[in-house]
Amino acid sequence: MVDFIDERFSLLDIEGTRVSDFWAIRWPKFREYFGDRAVLQERITDKTLADWTAGLEYFAEQVRLRFRADRIILHRARWSELLLMPDGTTQYFKSSNVRRQIFQLNVLLDVYFDLFARTLPEARMIEVDRQFLYGDPNHRWSIEPYHDIGDCYREPRSQLRRLVDGDRKPGAACAVVA
Repeated sequence: MVDFIDERFSLLDIEGTRVSDFWAIRWPKFREYFGDRAVLQERITDKTLADWTAGLEYFAEQVRLRFRADRIILHRARWSELLLMPDGTTQYFKSSNVRRQIFQLNVLLDVYFDLFARTLPEARMIEVDRQFLYGDPNHRWSIEPYHDIGDCYREPRSQLRRLVDGDRKPGAACAVVA
């Protein structure tokens, strides 16, 4: 299963290798070891997209060597645009910067999903229905557009279970289409 959840982070270029700039990378030991060799790069640039596309081509080649392409499942995860409040109402994230970032990264994810589908057309996809795509204002880690309500996690698990169960039945077709 492929999921682009870490595509939300900026990138660090470390001597030609890119890694996601996430919390563990901020540990003092990491920064001390790599120092100035770790250079921050923005995710949304023409060069980054070109490099990502080239990496996808390589990924597809390697995956096809190891698996049947119809065994690859893409989880089309998106960022939540709204919070589901405890009283059942919804509200946008307060910061206009966060709302802009949500929009930009969802557009980028759509580009990635489209490129992935064209590169591995035999791959199957699961996607959370928008009725479940809400941020959780009481999430135990933090209020973020990628920390969702419980149904947003249960729904893809349910879809994945149906895919796997369908594969166990001779001649069964996949019922989940995104």
